[in-house]
Amino acid sequence: MGLFNFNKKTEKTQTEFIQTKKEFGNEVGGFNFDTNYSKPIQEPYKSSRGYLYGVNGMFPYELNHLYNQSPLHSAIINFKTLLTAGNGLVGIGLENLDTKQKIEFNQLMVQFSAIENEIAMDYFIHSRFALKVTWNADNTKVLKVERFGPDTVRVNDLDNQMQPVNYIYCWDWNNPSKYGTTIYPKFDQQNKKEKVQILMYQATSPTKKIYVEPSYISCLNWVQLDAQMSEYHRANIQNSLNPSMLIQFFERPGLPEEKQAILDGLNNSFAGAKKTGRAMVTFSDGKELAPEVTQMEPNKLDATFLQLTDTIQRQICYAHSIDPQLLGLKTPGSLGNSGELEYAYNIFNQAIIQPAQKQIERVLNQLVMINGLGVKIKFVDVEIVLPSDTTKMTEEESEVEMSADEQIVVNEHLKGMTGRQTQGLLRIVRQYQQGKLTKEQAKMMVQASFGLTDDQVSLFIK
Repeated sequence: MGLFNFNKKTEKTQTEFIQTKKEFGNEVGGFNFDTNYSKPIQEPYKSSRGYLYGVNGMFPYELNHLYNQSPLHSAIINFKTLLTAGNGLVGIGLENLDTKQKIEFNQLMVQFSAIENEIAMDYFIHSRFALKVTWNADNTKVLKVERFGPDTVRVNDLDNQMQPVNYIYCWDWNNPSKYGTTIYPKFDQQNKKEKVQILMYQATSPTKKIYVEPSYISCLNWVQLDAQMSEYHRANIQNSLNPSMLIQFFERPGLPEEKQAILDGLNNSFAGAKKTGRAMVTFSDGKELAPEVTQMEPNKLDATFLQLTDTIQRQICYAHSIDPQLLGLKTPGSLGNSGELEYAYNIFNQAIIQPAQKQIERVLNQLVMINGLGVKIKFVDVEIVLPSDTTKMTEEESEVEMSADEQIVVNEHLKGMTGRQTQGLLRIVRQYQQGKLTKEQAKMMVQASFGLTDDQVSLFIK
């Protein structure tokens, strides 16, 4: 009675309500985060704003939002993007180009380098990416390549085969009246009239209609749960009452000061970590006036949510075709040794990363081929040093042939590199010495990956 004083009249206080901020304007109605993603998302419906994907055409925005809100989902997307495009692109066959062609190729490479990570991320979030391509006067060469976010581009018209004829673009579909819309034709070299076109790549999928669904669509409900878990726990901590003990007095203190003195005495004697385990002693005039002490049971939801968190993590990993061990998540029954990690990484790299690289390379090489350069570009693989590789790398690195004087000069250049960069550099040198790379390929890879000058490269590649 002294703690809560339930018998006293209380003044009415204003209730504070948390108002959810609208993500988008009323013009398109926004999107609903309570979507059940186990149901079909798209239907071939044409509106004045193109063919819509999801409610009000906002499903691509939902995918971007879930990427920003789910920690595990975004970590997997970032990991995939890093492995795919983290080391950038390199040209193969540049020794056959004359000076003019090399300048033209470098101009394209500068543009590709500016968007390579973004289109890789678009590929993994949306399973598609869009490029705005600008032609020269007679449509014989590509002059400019820019990236359009998949959330900004919609199919506008379809032919009889349900294939896109043109696309409609808006910088922000939440407010098209403010930002305006622009219609671009699909990428077609034979279309001599239109100098700016949209090249849209979509991954293959058995469920593809007008738009391809993301490869991880089976786990979107779990991604949504992961995104909401932190908000739930934050609200639970802020809004819950979590006392550990209830002390009920059966005699009302005569004065407010007496009540406060009792509360202060309890806090001073028993509150805090250092006072844990102290004996509590009470005095009263008779048993009926003795205070009643009740131990409050703690909230047991934490164990339930730990189990739910584990399920969420594994379902998201499985939908992304990645072994949880690669993200530092323990797997029941797994020893977690280096051999398992290496095996899991090799499968992930061969099944997910390499096919993604080939698809993006194919699109970009199409543009290089149109310009008649006769070379190809490819991604430089990111080397992940697993525990099992440490000893092997040390032994292989010792196989790089250099004289004592050369080794001193080389060591000076290696001082500013990280251990991973050093291993990657020496791996290229080793592959060149073993005949797996030509001299031009090795030089280009070293220059593109580490930014060394020709003189510095000559210390490694001879």
